[in-house]
Amino acid sequence: MKSLVPATALLDPLRGGSPDPPRTCLNQPARRILCAAGQETRRARGHVALSYYAKAARACHPARVFLAMLLVSSSALAAGPDMKLNIDCEIGWQGAYRPLDWTPVDVIVQSGEKTFEARITLTGQQDDISTMTVLHLGVITPETPYRVPLVTKLAFGAPECTLRVQNTADGRAWQKRYQIGDWSGGARMLTAVGAGDLLVGVTGSAAFGLRQLPKGVVVRRASESTSQDRRRAGKLYVKERLAPQLPWDWPGYSALDLLILYDPDWSAMRDQQKAAIREWVSGGGKVLIVLGSHPLPASDPIARLLPLRLGEPRKLELGQRTLQSWGCAGATSRAVNCWALPAAGATGWVVEKHGADEGIFAHGPVGFGRVGVLAFDPAVLGGPQGENLAPFWMEFTKPFLDRGALAAKPAASQEDEGYDYGYDETADSSNAVLTFLLDIPEMEPISILWVVGLLMTLAVVIGPVDYLILRKRDRLPLTWLTFTVYIGLFSVLALFGVKALRAGDTQLRAVSVRDAVEGQEHRWASCYSGIFASDTDDYKLSGLEKSQWWSAIAPFSGRYGYYSGSFSASRQITCAQQDGGSRPVYLPINVWSMQCLLAEACDRAPLPIAARVERKGDRVSATVENRADVPIARVSIRLAGNRVLEFGPVPAKGSRQVEDVLVDRAPWHAQAPQDREAWPFESRPRQQFRPDDAYTAKGTLARSRAIQAYLAQGAAVVCAEYDEAPLAFGLSGRSSKLVHRELVRLVVFPKEGPP
Repeated sequence: MKSLVPATALLDPLRGGSPDPPRTCLNQPARRILCAAGQETRRARGHVALSYYAKAARACHPARVFLAMLLVSSSALAAGPDMKLNIDCEIGWQGAYRPLDWTPVDVIVQSGEKTFEARITLTGQQDDISTMTVLHLGVITPETPYRVPLVTKLAFGAPECTLRVQNTADGRAWQKRYQIGDWSGGARMLTAVGAGDLLVGVTGSAAFGLRQLPKGVVVRRASESTSQDRRRAGKLYVKERLAPQLPWDWPGYSALDLLILYDPDWSAMRDQQKAAIREWVSGGGKVLIVLGSHPLPASDPIARLLPLRLGEPRKLELGQRTLQSWGCAGATSRAVNCWALPAAGATGWVVEKHGADEGIFAHGPVGFGRVGVLAFDPAVLGGPQGENLAPFWMEFTKPFLDRGALAAKPAASQEDEGYDYGYDETADSSNAVLTFLLDIPEMEPISILWVVGLLMTLAVVIGPVDYLILRKRDRLPLTWLTFTVYIGLFSVLALFGVKALRAGDTQLRAVSVRDAVEGQEHRWASCYSGIFASDTDDYKLSGLEKSQWWSAIAPFSGRYGYYSGSFSASRQITCAQQDGGSRPVYLPINVWSMQCLLAEACDRAPLPIAARVERKGDRVSATVENRADVPIARVSIRLAGNRVLEFGPVPAKGSRQVEDVLVDRAPWHAQAPQDREAWPFESRPRQQFRPDDAYTAKGTLARSRAIQAYLAQGAAVVCAEYDEAPLAFGLSGRSSKLVHRELVRLVVFPKEGPP
């Protein structure tokens, strides 16, 4: 596969390479709940889409620009039908997606033409204000299907996304719009899975009751936000994919609450798919492996997720009481072929027997995720029972579901309760982090006093002052001329006045969270960044890691609203998805506004801290080593029961040892910002940044839940805060002011010492 061409070549609109400008027939379902973010959003609307073409207009004669755009659009329409392409596109997991989260999109291109290099782009509405375009370059050969496993984010209520395949040599293109939601009822909609619902993905054989499972169960939500939510039950969605069609990158699995590998043909899965599953599990994913007729080799990457070595299959007797508890009414004892499960020595791992002589089910933590293995194929219990065995799957999926738990569906349960999809638990925390990024003087709303003063001055000048001056000189008929002059002068004054009040240097602000578990190979990082633009331009990022996955992030009220008929997309981001990552190649930002981004990455880079913890009754002895070139501002060590040991800074390239008594602290939780309108004459209070906000924000909450589970099992987590840490990436070709808060968490397993 050829390397990426420069972004300017990819995105030059006069060569047909840019994504289409944002459509205005999309939706804006969520209200703004943050004052700063709301002000910034309203200022930014409409500017970014126009600024790109404004540059072209300044560089070329308007007539030539119009003629070039007309010729390009005409040639694209004429060239489209000439492309001999057969393209299949599947969005989500069998048409199910989780709004505002990563969604897999499978594109298969088959060409009847000669070999050509193709630029494949998918453009869709990501959130209230952002349009995301994902880009992939590949070589299409005749009669050979070319699969492109893309990943994108889609907003709730967005009606469509656009897929475009372009020949980079001659500019010919194939383009099609795919429906996401048709609220007129004329087409089939994709299924939006809400925060209170569960999405289970299955690959392999799903014959034993999984397809019928949603008809017999509902979801009891794990956390409730309102009394109305407590009266509602979530829905369960079970969606299947063939093993060759599984995503190749870990974000393709992030919408799932559980992935069931039901006795698949392990040889049919690519190494990229297995590596993606391993990475997803290490960052908080849940996998249940059901063993059957296909042996799982010990050298297989999926087998290496298990801290135990599978033995040979043998006959195992399941008792009548056990079978009846699983829903096998009237069943007697039955012998099944079961793979041997030796005792697991890893921390937190449990081997369950369920009435058998030996273990048949093992599960435990792997990184920040969880893995389980069911050692026999439940289909052997009887085909006719498959539709009635909801209790079986409720039992064996219980250790993996932290968004909610499965419960038997009441007889009077309604299938559809409207478009209320529950409350997103990450909304308040994510908004608080964004407020910190936006909390700079340049982003403050202009005081109403300036506007009132300017208008009053203009009224006085146009009114009595102008009248008295012209009357004294006997030139009252010249009012029409002086009025025009005053309007022009005050317009210039307003322009330069706003620039004086709002202008500032380019700034790059970031909050990052880096997590690791002692002894695990993968480390995880989430970086929330904001770029304040000193001028309108396409901002380039340098120093990006190839494993990073970038997207825009915007304030969200936490609850999906009704479809309102149109989106207002004022922001654009184009990311090249290549080599296991998704990195920005086109990031236009309007002057005096801030674009907020979220970068997620799984890598093997070591953390900048190391720690040893020893428990001595109510006291804890800890040694923390700082391997970074900047000092640690604060350190805390948290154990079970929210017992915390806190101590001060640790010098750069140094260490510190502390022994003290544990004290009680509040658990990590999201805290909503104050939802009130500021008076016109008030200045907005500065936002006090809290690490809890970043720990429970989008992209980090799953790891925080896993850390809480580790603490309950006797582990400890060392949390280090850097106030002024270096940032791995920056803005290419321009200087900027940097503000970076870095939070590092390391899960360790303390030793027991004498009290």
